[in-house]
Amino acid sequence: MSIHRNNLKNSTSWQVHYRDQTRKQCAKTFRTKKDAEAFEAQLKLNKYQGLLPSREGTKVTFGDYAMRWRELKETAAKGQKVSRPRTSKRRDEILRLHLIPEFGDHTLSSITTGRINDLVNMWQKIGLKPRTIRNHIYVLRPILELAVNEQLITRNPVDGVQMPKLGEVERHVLEPEMVMRLIAEVPDEHKALVVTAFMTGMRFDELVNLRLSDIDFEKKTVNVKVSKTRAGIRTIPLTDEETEFLKRHILDTRSEAGPDDFLFVSSAQFQRKINHSNFMKRVFKPAAHRAGVPDVTPHDMRRTHATHLAESDIPQTTLHVRMGHEHLSTTQQYYIFPTDLGQSKAAGVVSEILKLPLSDIDEQP
Repeated sequence: MSIHRNNLKNSTSWQVHYRDQTRKQCAKTFRTKKDAEAFEAQLKLNKYQGLLPSREGTKVTFGDYAMRWRELKETAAKGQKVSRPRTSKRRDEILRLHLIPEFGDHTLSSITTGRINDLVNMWQKIGLKPRTIRNHIYVLRPILELAVNEQLITRNPVDGVQMPKLGEVERHVLEPEMVMRLIAEVPDEHKALVVTAFMTGMRFDELVNLRLSDIDFEKKTVNVKVSKTRAGIRTIPLTDEETEFLKRHILDTRSEAGPDDFLFVSSAQFQRKINHSNFMKRVFKPAAHRAGVPDVTPHDMRRTHATHLAESDIPQTTLHVRMGHEHLSTTQQYYIFPTDLGQSKAAGVVSEILKLPLSDIDEQP
C-alpha cells in the first residue's frame, strides 16, 4: 500500500495503490494529498479489522448507484401498495439538486465520513436549516447502507457524521373553539375536506387520494387505500352523522362524479386532484391567518384528532390503529399532547375516586 504523486502538465494528483479482497492490485486517484492520505488511513484501519473494499466499490459511481437504489425503492413501494408522492418528489429533488452534484462522479469507496462532514459544513455556511440538512443526509444514508449490504463498501461513511442540532419543532393541538374558527374561514368548496380531516384524523395525502368508492355508506366506513405505510391501509369507522355529512358533500358537489373519481377536488371548475402546495398557499394558510391560528398546519388537524380521542379515554392501542401508525410509540410521542380541556376534565377526578372529605375537614386554629 502506497501513495504516489502524479505530476501532470497543468495539475498534480495523488494515487493510492493497494490490494482489494481478491488480492488484485487497485489504484485510486485523488486531487489532494490530504484526501489520498485519508483514504490510505481508512484502508489500513480496515485491513487491521479484517476488512477491505471490494474491487467493484472502486468502480461504481455514486450517481449510478443512487439511481439503482431509487429504482429498488419505487419497486418496493408498488409491491407494498403504499404511496408517498410528496416524499418521493422531495427525495428526487435532494438527489438531483444536492447529492448528485457533489458525489455523482465519485466512486462509492471514495466517499468518506470526512467528505460528508465537509459537505454538511458547507450547507450550514450557505444557510441551509438543520432540518433541511438532516433530510439530505436521510436520503444519503440508505443509499450507502445498501452498498454495505451488497458488499461494495465495508462501512457506511454516514455513521459518525456530525449532524446539526435541531431546534424545537412546534406542534399544535386546537381547542374546540379554534377548530370552529378555522372551519368558518375555509372557503365553502373546501370545508368538507377540512371537516373530514378533523373527524377522521387522516393524513392530508390520504384525504386527497380518496375516491367516492372508498366511502362505504352501508358499513359506515372510510377505506384508506393509498397511504405512506402498510399500517396506513386501514378502515376508519364513521358515526351516522359523519356518514350523512359525506353523503351530503357528494350530493351537493360530486353528484355527476363516478365511483373512481376523487372525493375532494381542486375546484368545481377543474375537478382535479388537490395539490398540497397550492392548497396550503391559496386555501389553508390564508384561512388559518384569518382564524387567528397562523402557525397551524394540515398535519395539526390530524394531531388534534388524536389528542382529543386520547383525552376521551379511547385506548391507545385502538387510537394507533385508527391513525395508521406502525408503532404505538409514534402515536404516544408525536400525536398526544395536553390541552386546556383535558386539564379541566382531570380536575377533581382523583378526589372523586378517593372520596376525599373536602367539605368535612374542620381545621383547628
